Amino acid sequence: MYKKYLLILYIFLIFTHMNAQMADLIIYNGNVHTMDLKAPFASAIAIKGANILAVGNDADILPMAKESTQLLDAGKKFVMPGFIEGHGHFFSFGEATKMLRLEEAKSWNDIIDSVKTRVSGVKPGEWIVGRGWHQEKWEKVPEMVFAGFPYHDELSRISPDHPVMLKHASGHLVFVNQKAMELCGIDQNTKDPEGGSIFRDEKNRITGVFNENAMDLITQVFEQSKTAGESQGNYWLSCVEEAQNQCLKHGVTSFHDAASTVVEMLRYGKLAENEALSTRLWVMAYDNPDNLRTYFAKEKDQKTNPYFRVGGVKAFIDGALGSYGALFTEPYADNPAVSGQLVTPESTLEQLADICLEFDRQLCTHAIGDKGNRIVLDVYASRLDGKDRRWRIEHAQHLTKEDIPRFARLGIVAAMQPIHCTSDAPYVEKRLGKERAASGAYMWRTLLDSGTKLNFGTDTPIEALDPIKNIFAAVTRKPSPDGAAFYPGQTVSRQEALYLYTMGNAYSVFEEDIKGSLSPGKLADVVIVDQDLIGCSDEELFHAKITHTIVGGMIKYRLEGE
Repeated sequence: MYKKYLLILYIFLIFTHMNAQMADLIIYNGNVHTMDLKAPFASAIAIKGANILAVGNDADILPMAKESTQLLDAGKKFVMPGFIEGHGHFFSFGEATKMLRLEEAKSWNDIIDSVKTRVSGVKPGEWIVGRGWHQEKWEKVPEMVFAGFPYHDELSRISPDHPVMLKHASGHLVFVNQKAMELCGIDQNTKDPEGGSIFRDEKNRITGVFNENAMDLITQVFEQSKTAGESQGNYWLSCVEEAQNQCLKHGVTSFHDAASTVVEMLRYGKLAENEALSTRLWVMAYDNPDNLRTYFAKEKDQKTNPYFRVGGVKAFIDGALGSYGALFTEPYADNPAVSGQLVTPESTLEQLADICLEFDRQLCTHAIGDKGNRIVLDVYASRLDGKDRRWRIEHAQHLTKEDIPRFARLGIVAAMQPIHCTSDAPYVEKRLGKERAASGAYMWRTLLDSGTKLNFGTDTPIEALDPIKNIFAAVTRKPSPDGAAFYPGQTVSRQEALYLYTMGNAYSVFEEDIKGSLSPGKLADVVIVDQDLIGCSDEELFHAKITHTIVGGMIKYRLEGE
């Protein structure tokens, strides 16, 4: 009898072991680039549940199929880990789909025409909102300008009854009409807030431009009104759903959300608990210090969820280059009276740094100008204690030669967006002059060679969420295959760019053990691309498309016809 029980137990264990080696999904016949340096290439992947079971050749992996296993023939296509968006704004990305898109505007008249068309189709008094315009990309300058920006007169004339708010491509400036200013209680006596400015000409006339913290005078009123007729929760959820759909379409399986309030984080947490997120979110908390302390104190007891984690705190030290807000040690070459804007006092940044130390979070500070970056480096240096904390500087766009080695020395991650380089290139030399542009602008190669850990992203919706276009920008420093390269000595290789967009981004938030490569045991986040991203031409790289996006072992997106 005893031997009989042993035999039954043995058979049970054998069956259990065999079942454990059976896959739920197998991707085979692929050109697999794992981003795992120990085993960089393969042709097949076995997935069980939400994790990778095994990676190898077809002959080794296909026998792991059972009757119910889903088989996906990759057709020799390029297979790699899911892209990780290293810096974007998740809700704003979804919300941008509801706005006028003005990126392609070639003149102020184009923008006026777009607003005029929208006016005719909205209810009386409804806000008209757009984003993406950039005055440096207009082929024709308006007749009346101040500091390079037009006056609001024409916008006010075509929309006397509708408030209009047009967000600059940088996200650090808004342009509004007279109706919007009236609703926001703004007149000639309104004072500039600390860290922001209302543009006024020599006669003290408000032009319609609100820069940096002055934007809050407009956006706070807009936020209160935008959900009229639709509950705030439904509006927010509709934007999040659109953001998720676009992420899956572009192969983005994880997303570093660069600023969410406590209210938004609680909502994301609920979605994750209800298994309603299809994109994994790593969030930078952006709120007042008291709210952050309260949230982090409670969050200590929360269970971890593979789709949602609040790992950082977001701060801003300066503005953007295009709106003259980036803070520099020297004045702008094309605007000598201006050297940028300090939008957050150093004392506040120090307070946020202390909160990060107390609750073991990463401090992630927006810094674009060389002086802005230096201030952040100084604050970090005063707080970092030699431990592996991976605090980040978001953007790190313009640096002095003296400050570049400090990133590696302090263990600071430079979270950069290659697409900003090619998008800004037409006016960088105009803003900074050739010497500063050549020696300190978008220094990916120099930072990598100095030992700095990099993180790549798009800063969507400031730029389009498209990892492929971002990788193209990183390896060519061109806006398109036939475009001019912007200081090409700072390019990275294709292998480096892909690694930074996967393992590099995972490392930048302490997630390299669970994602970033196609390795056994890691989360089964996979994308398939129709071009060999390593071996194809620049033209083919630029036009490459995602054919499949797999998150947690489930096919979440499939290109039509695949």
